[in-house]
Amino acid sequence: MFCTYCKNERIENEAPCVYCGAPSPLAEDTRNKQDDIYRQGQRQPSLLPVPYQGGGMQQADYEWYAAQETSRQMVPSQEMTNVASNLPVPLEELGAIYIPPMYIKPRAIIPRYRIISGLLSMLIVFTLLCTGAGYYAQASGKISSLQRITGGMLPPNLHPPTTPALPDPPDRIDQGPAYLIIPSATITAHLDPKDHFFALKSDTVFKPNQTFYIIYSVQHPKTKGVVVIKWYTNGILYTSATSNPIAAGANLTGKTPMQYAKPAEGSVELDWNGVLAQRLYFVVRE
Repeated sequence: MFCTYCKNERIENEAPCVYCGAPSPLAEDTRNKQDDIYRQGQRQPSLLPVPYQGGGMQQADYEWYAAQETSRQMVPSQEMTNVASNLPVPLEELGAIYIPPMYIKPRAIIPRYRIISGLLSMLIVFTLLCTGAGYYAQASGKISSLQRITGGMLPPNLHPPTTPALPDPPDRIDQGPAYLIIPSATITAHLDPKDHFFALKSDTVFKPNQTFYIIYSVQHPKTKGVVVIKWYTNGILYTSATSNPIAAGANLTGKTPMQYAKPAEGSVELDWNGVLAQRLYFVVRE
């Protein structure tokens, strides 16, 4: 219910309003009902004995009852006081609220230049630390190891060893004591298609796995003998071949093929019965 004077919400009882002290409407209704009952009692005949029906006694009782009702309205009971004490007190009755200060001593305001200088100092120290750590890691090789572990650095490419270009062979033919028996010899890779014992030209430079030939002639030996062909690679004997026996006074032409798998400086010797007749030079290169 609401108070009829201050319009604040209040407890629905007979106690006065805790905000403005106005009497409760319920208390007025009760007092009116009691007055009506009392007046009705005066009009009805009393059932008490005659000595106790005096008008003065009834008037005194009425005055005492009225005094009790007045005191009840002026002074709230203990129960009403306890109920009123639990109600919220409006801020208008409390007045000013005092809040104690949170900081007894005010905080010092840091100057702006000190903040900027502190940040610059931190950046300088951080830069020096990073530079030192990077130099140490690079000098000790830990960066390369870490990059190889994480896959961020590929191993260096391995280049095949380059073979130095071989020079041209000497432009000469070494003649031996048996030169008159084997006076003619040629190294070539170009044979005459009609006569395979005839060289179209003389060659001294060949490629690996290329087939070339040594063509020679034996003219009128005084004794029977054989031709021994010796192939050399960089001054070391590579292989040799021996012809069929040749009769004394014979006149014939011979041919032997050869092929080198790798680049090399080569030479070939023609011997008659173990005596040098000619030595020719060539080269095999890319």
